[in-house]
Order: sequence, then structure tokens, then C-alpha cells
Amino acid sequence: MTNLTRRINFSDCDNWQLDRGVIRHDTGRFFSIACIQDGNEEHVMIDQPEIGLLGYLLKEESGELYWLVQHKEEPGNAPISQLSPTVQATRSNYEQVHKGKSTPFLEYFTGKDKLAAVSASEQGSKFLNKFNRNEKVLLSEQELSEHSYRSSNHEWLSTSQIKAALRESYSINTDARSVIATSCWDLLFKDRAQPFSNPLLPSSLNHALARSYQTVDSNRIEKAFNLLKTFNSTHRSSYSPKGLEAMEHHTLSELGIETEQGESVVNYFDVQIPSREVTHWQQPLLMRNEIEECLLYIALIDGTAMVSITAYPEPGFNNRVEFGPSMQSGKGGHKYTPNELSLALLNADLICSLEQTDEGGRFYQNRCRYGIAVGEAQTVLLKHENSCWVTLGELEKMTGTGGVLTNELRTNLSLLLAYS
Repeated sequence: MTNLTRRINFSDCDNWQLDRGVIRHDTGRFFSIACIQDGNEEHVMIDQPEIGLLGYLLKEESGELYWLVQHKEEPGNAPISQLSPTVQATRSNYEQVHKGKSTPFLEYFTGKDKLAAVSASEQGSKFLNKFNRNEKVLLSEQELSEHSYRSSNHEWLSTSQIKAALRESYSINTDARSVIATSCWDLLFKDRAQPFSNPLLPSSLNHALARSYQTVDSNRIEKAFNLLKTFNSTHRSSYSPKGLEAMEHHTLSELGIETEQGESVVNYFDVQIPSREVTHWQQPLLMRNEIEECLLYIALIDGTAMVSITAYPEPGFNNRVEFGPSMQSGKGGHKYTPNELSLALLNADLICSLEQTDEGGRFYQNRCRYGIAVGEAQTVLLKHENSCWVTLGELEKMTGTGGVLTNELRTNLSLLLAYS
């Protein structure tokens, strides 16, 4: 059997049904496709209340760290195989609701001390209040000697190989990036005492980034959290469920869900992937035509690299507001237009960028462009009530609290960490 993903009609999407205004699986598990009304806007969203597991196993050999990666094939990936964490599984998957094979290495993430363990959100413009456990586990010498850790889809990569993959488009998936960017950034430093010494960046920028990482002002962190609280109190989401049959600005049909302009929002797929726990299944996937943009803006202030982060109210955050990239396009309040992002780069240097697909088990080749720019702090477009400046050291502290930094910001940070 070869990998094959093809579009089908809803009537051919086995084990899925339209039930009480929602497209759901017969088991009531995995995820559902729902519509919400948020003010004057309709949003077609993924409803997946289960908390998934995203976890890396690490080992140390001859003074270097190695990461156990998985070559994971997902129907919506482009290309279909991307590097993922050691374990990337929903609760439905690792509880084998699909009646398929068990999840390899799952046992190392239950009841064991972890380097990092944070419940972090998924995209609030696409998921309804969805969280994943982002974990890192360092294996002991005894554990390494007792097990070979062999799997046809897994291999050990050095930290330098991980960082090289982080710099490449479509190489390492968004879930892996989320785990890597969540706490313990020093795991990526070649010399943990000297962060950001990568020859790919100018030495002056490296010095500013290193100083930024080593600077943590608890008052500035507190101000950032207070900004979230204040902004949240004035931008509370008041969405309500809306049956898919009752949608006014979308059309539900055998082929999927479309906007009034005829753009696909949901399609149905028949999937054959021999490497998966279940090798053949059907499911809906969310679609998007445009490429979203996420820009992380850095300003050098008194020799320290300061990072602009922006709070975005998104319907799926369930009455929360989270900090995202400096500038981000797409749906939701306070987002930027592509033209505004282009203007912000006129007087800035784009030091790195890449394209990335959203998680391929829920989205079909949905692309986003991530970039990091260095410019002036006085950029007019960054002067918003919902933005603030923080250091990298402060951002790392903030990654340790769930529901504070968006998935898009963590992806941006993974790109920056690739140059550490």
C-alpha cells in the first residue's frame, strides 16, 4: 500500500456523521467540526476537548544531546512526512479508540520526572480551547542500556541536526516546534554558558540576543501579564454555538463547507498511510487558500535585543487573550493586513524566514510564513495598546505558563532558536 490522500464526498466518509449541527465521529472522540457565532462573524472551527501529548525523549552522549524524532506522515502535510516529536498523539489515539497499533514510547511520559511539562494552546482562530501537553524527558543511562529505542519511524538526531531542521521550510512540524520552544532553551545551545554564538548571524546581533536571553526583569514580566488581563477584560469573546445547517455565510454540502465566495473551508478525505497505527481511514480536514504571515520584530535597545509581542483576541481562546507574534495576518481581532506587514519590513532587516504547514492531521496543506526582522523600536505599526517589549529571557520564562503564548509565537521562537 502506498501513501494516498484523495477527496471524497461526505457520504463516503465512513464513521462520520452530521449530528445536532456538528460533524462528529461515531465514537464521539477524536475531534468535531463545528460553527460558532462570534459577534457578526461565523467561524468554522475544530472542537477537540481532549488534551493531546507532544513529547520529546532526549539522551546525552559524549557531551552532546540527542533528540528522538519521529518521521510522521500526516494526510495534510506538505510534504506528507515531517519530523515530529517522539510522541505526538491525541488522547483518543493513545487510548487506541481507533483499535489500531499502540503509540510507541508513550510509557516514558507517564509518571516520570520531566525537563519541561507545559499545557500549551493550539491556534485560537482554528481550535476551540484546545491544549496539548508539551514535554521533554531526559533518559538515564540505565534506561538507555535497557532499551534499543528502535522504530522504523524514529531516529536520534543531534541538537545541531535539530537546529538545521528548524531553519528549513516544511522539515519539522509545528507540534515539534512548539515543544522545542517551550522552556529549557539552553538544551539547544552549543555552549550552555554562551547562548547565541551562531556564525550564521552577525556577531553584534548575537551579542544583543545573548544579552537579551540573560536579562530577566520580573517587573516587566508582571507588566506583560497585566497587559493580558487588561486587554482581556475589554475584548472578551462572547461566541455561541451555531449548527452547521444554520450557517448564513457558509454553505454545507456533500463536497464540504464553502464560504460565500466559494472558497473551501472543509473537505473530506480518504487516507491511506501504511506507517500509521491505522493504515486506512476517512476524515474531514480544514482548508485555507491564503498563506498567513507571522512576523517577530526585534529592536536593539542599549545593546539588548528586545522583542515585540502582541496580544490577540481569538474566538477559540475561550475568553482568554494570548500573546502572539509582533504582527500576524489572518482571522480574528487586531490582526494585520499583508500590506501592513510589508510596510513594517521597509526599514527593517529580515534575518530569516520559512514556510510551515499547520498540523497535518487536522488541516490540508494550510501554509503560514514565519519571519524574524530586526529594525527600529519606533516603528509606527508596532505602537498598539495590545503590544509590549520583552527580552528573550523573559519570553522563555513565559513559555513555562500555559495559555500565555500562542502556537504561532512559539513557532516564531523555534525559528529564532535555530540560530542560537
